[in-house]
Amino acid sequence: MNVFASDLCRMLPALAAGVLISACAPAPESAPPAAPSERPAPTAEQLEREQQELARRERVAQAARARFELLDNGVALDQEAGLMWARCALGMEWTGQTCAGKARQLNWDQALEEAERASLAGHDDWRLPTQPELYALTYCSTGVRSEPNREGLGGGCAGDYASPTIVEEVFPATPIGNFWTSTPHARFNFSAWGVSFNTGHTGTGGRNDYVFVRLVRDVAAPQ
Repeated sequence: MNVFASDLCRMLPALAAGVLISACAPAPESAPPAAPSERPAPTAEQLEREQQELARRERVAQAARARFELLDNGVALDQEAGLMWARCALGMEWTGQTCAGKARQLNWDQALEEAERASLAGHDDWRLPTQPELYALTYCSTGVRSEPNREGLGGGCAGDYASPTIVEEVFPATPIGNFWTSTPHARFNFSAWGVSFNTGHTGTGGRNDYVFVRLVRDVAAPQ
């Protein structure tokens, strides 16, 4: 499966170096074991900075959670956006506390078809989210992200963020990977937009790629 264009390649090939040792050379003497290095205790100023950073991250997390009203039937309501989200990826089931089972991976056409015939929580008007809707679910635990480029690609989390890049209290057991949106590429009919919940990036992928799906439906916004 091809990853979306915005995902970063994090694996580099290893390089092996051969070393020739003369058979006549004397065996090297073994070096004495190095004394274990002792890490200096953090200063009061360092401890204070760490506490401030933890508090800042908790405020970011609380703000992200506060958007959603969690209902008993496995859905989360975002009243401000007028959307109801399935808390589990397609293929998984809500147990009352978390999502269980194996998430399905579908190509883009299959994802659209499955969304159209889905029935969940007493509703049968589910659909694939648009690119802006799904990208709005990305959550950076650091509270810091990069800017998308001119075409809208990128915009992932920065720093030592946690993965998956989504609020897990709202969307538990989210697979770490790419999810489809309903938004086709504007110029290439073989491509459509998706979002990576590994990095928080958004990008495009071939419609024949098999990736994950999360469903959404429209609800009446509060007056």
